[in-house]
Amino acid sequence: MAYAVTLARGLTWLHDGADGGDLIAAAASGGVAHPPGYPAYLVLARLFLLLPFGSPALRTNLLSAASAVGASLLVADAVRLAHGGRHRIGAAAGVLAGFAFGLSPLLWSQAVITEVYGLHALLVAASLRALPVWPGTQNSLKAFAFWGAITGIALANHLTSIFLVPAGLGLALFGRACPELAEGSGRRMHSLAGAGIGLAAGVALYALLPLWASRHPAINWGNASTGSGFWWLVTGEPYRGLVFQAWPYLWSRLQAGAGLWVEQFGAVGLVAGLSGLLITNRQPVVLRWILLWLFLCFSVFAIGYNTSDSYTYLLPAFLAFAIWLGQGLAIWLEAAGSWQRVLTALFIVALFFNAVPAMARVDASRDDTAERFGRAVLEGAPPGAIIITSEDRDSFALWYWREAAGARRDLIVVVERLLPFDWYRDQLRWTYPDVQLAPGSGARPGTGWADELIRLNDRPVCRTFPDQNEVLICDSLLKPASDRLERIASA
Repeated sequence: MAYAVTLARGLTWLHDGADGGDLIAAAASGGVAHPPGYPAYLVLARLFLLLPFGSPALRTNLLSAASAVGASLLVADAVRLAHGGRHRIGAAAGVLAGFAFGLSPLLWSQAVITEVYGLHALLVAASLRALPVWPGTQNSLKAFAFWGAITGIALANHLTSIFLVPAGLGLALFGRACPELAEGSGRRMHSLAGAGIGLAAGVALYALLPLWASRHPAINWGNASTGSGFWWLVTGEPYRGLVFQAWPYLWSRLQAGAGLWVEQFGAVGLVAGLSGLLITNRQPVVLRWILLWLFLCFSVFAIGYNTSDSYTYLLPAFLAFAIWLGQGLAIWLEAAGSWQRVLTALFIVALFFNAVPAMARVDASRDDTAERFGRAVLEGAPPGAIIITSEDRDSFALWYWREAAGARRDLIVVVERLLPFDWYRDQLRWTYPDVQLAPGSGARPGTGWADELIRLNDRPVCRTFPDQNEVLICDSLLKPASDRLERIASA
């Protein structure tokens, strides 16, 4: 219900969600999204785009909401299993932990927009749940094959899922040494073979990218139909230089991160989570170490990744903490005796007081900035105009309107910062065969790719750019040499 009330009704830039326009346009056009391509997400997005109601953006927003609900349910189930399966205290603590995670501001913010992080949380939770580490499970070939398939799909959605792989392979190698998992343990090579087969099957989703790219869709990052283009895309080459480059800001990031933990679960939830982490005699030893591994890996990566939205990579760390929170609550409930209902009620009240202010911060239901921008540009642009965009927000929004919503197919959307890439110019030639592009280096002395594009094409030209207030504006330049600027759209 909380997600339904706060869900974005269309395209939005809230919560660092500018990539949504690219993801929806790629899914709708049968194309390939920005690196690393996100094939698992695009497959599911295409299914959700088949829903018979709402705008394309609303349908993919629903994918994020459904994924967040699934992740929260798996957190609840994990806590229940860790506490003995059918015990009512474990079940109650699991439900509370699931709600705490589902209503945490970060997951909630990603549940109401089109982004990959809701699905990322679901697949990380599913990979954890598939590990044969829970009481009563067996580390057999089939169990590891299933874990491997889920983890491979997670990798086909987000590359940071690689941190899940050592946990599963380590369990396959050394799981027989764990007393709680000894019964029914298979041989090491069988377990490793199962994990490897499953991983290969899941990661094989990346093979869809060359197939999609070979059809020359309008959204075709890197042109993965070539070997070099495929490698550039799936390795996230444009972003590799950002990994572990935020250390000059380490202290400020640690301070911000500390505030985030309290913001996600509140003071009571934070104490409960620390209780579940530190009181170790009520949880499987292997599970404790796996959760700690994931918590540390995702936290270190998020802190070191040098982008303004790197906080989103903390979601799996918050998920691990939510499981500890549930385990801590179970310990509290056991110790409470006849006061169990009172303690449960108090935690629900604390959860409510944490969720109410979070709701105001994450609510995307009334945001229409991206929608108004797109409509204004499309309504005001001259017929057959070239729209030259400057950043992700305007570029992806216009891709969305043209490729997913099917509006103003006469317009030619050109992302200026991508023009130096050979694959992008090839994509433009396939998408807009009537548009002339400069050959070779593309630039005469003192000119750039965009200048040459304007010179070679006798069309009206629009530029989109952020002004000093970061408001997107489109100005029509009937010819580049003209001194007259006619403002046609603003949002």
